[in-house]
Amino acid sequence: MKLVESFMTQELSEKLKDISIAFNVPEQEVLTWLRSSVRSSWGDSPMKRYMETKHKFQIENTNPRSCKRFPKVWRIRCALCEEAYSPLSMELDHVYGDNSLKTYTDAQSFIDSIIFVKEEDLQWLCIDQFRVKDLEKQVQELASEEVETEMDELIEIDTTEIHKNNIRRAL
Repeated sequence: MKLVESFMTQELSEKLKDISIAFNVPEQEVLTWLRSSVRSSWGDSPMKRYMETKHKFQIENTNPRSCKRFPKVWRIRCALCEEAYSPLSMELDHVYGDNSLKTYTDAQSFIDSIIFVKEEDLQWLCIDQFRVKDLEKQVQELASEEVETEMDELIEIDTTEIHKNNIRRAL
């Protein structure tokens, strides 16, 4: 019983680290599993179904091949391009996509940002707009990583020069 109580009071990052060690699973594999589990549960969530029900509307079917059997079809409007698409061609996007999961310490904030989201922080995007937004995010992340790498190199060079100068002064 004490083990269960101890486990329930541990931080999520500690719990993930513990199961990684207990089952001899690398950190990245645990994080990949967590990421896919959280995203999968979001995809099947009642909140997502609520958003679809709230935002979908019917229009007249103009497809000659199916209009007799299905005179009306469901559509959802894209928040960016404002075109109406089939719900199957839409993605429910988290407006604030700071959903990083690179280490165990990111786990709780990742879950909170995906699962415990407010309605106003969600938007429907067509697949094309969703891809564009995703690519823009990837470019920003790459640029940010490059800047960090360059800053680290500059700091290392600067630190090395300082050490050299200190050694010269000492001599």
